[in-house]
Amino acid sequence: MAYRPEPADLSGVELPAELLALTEKIAENVHEVWAAGRIAEGWTYGPVRDDAAKRTPCLVPYGELPESEKEYDRRTAMDTLRFLIAEGYVIGKKGSGRKGVTEEFRTLCERVFAGGDPDGVLQDDLLGVILRFIAADGEIGQAEADTVNEWLGLAFTAAELRAIWEKSRAALGQSFEAGLAEDVARLAADDPARAADYRRLVTLACELLAAADGVLTKEEQAEAARIREAVK
Repeated sequence: MAYRPEPADLSGVELPAELLALTEKIAENVHEVWAAGRIAEGWTYGPVRDDAAKRTPCLVPYGELPESEKEYDRRTAMDTLRFLIAEGYVIGKKGSGRKGVTEEFRTLCERVFAGGDPDGVLQDDLLGVILRFIAADGEIGQAEADTVNEWLGLAFTAAELRAIWEKSRAALGQSFEAGLAEDVARLAADDPARAADYRRLVTLACELLAAADGVLTKEEQAEAARIREAVK
């Protein structure tokens, strides 16, 4: 049977502006990798392609390539980015936009907890959300630990947060979502404005943690959806 390639349908995937700007850099690197491979195989520059003599006019810096060759590398770069997005990954520069969002997080914390939390319920729920999210994909990285430390004024290593998660995971199972929903509902009945701030605080925590390492995995996406559903 003849082989029929079936590449993923990426026609409906749009790249955000910041990734479009990155396309040219990736395309240049694609060319550099290709050129390094050709040179390693014994190819040299020649004005006309000659497979037998291993000569090609494309063994030049990316900026000197004809536009048709650059476009090939651009398509490779863009399709790679589109494929990652189609698979559920979110790509972003580490720490980009973090300062302003972190300030929003702190402001929300001040507003929410200024109203009191005598039993520590809201704080425990927030910490539970954080632990569940960063452990959703089975890995807790130092970038995530650094983000949590920045929020809470702590100094946990990734290993220490993993140990805390292992001790807490039974209590933060499926019943956690129901308990979180009940706690938010009680808060909304007493203080709707404060409940709205708490909902935003919880969802913002997920957004910040996803941005910490620049990648939102499918597991983290699913966890964020469960958390949003619990606090809606």
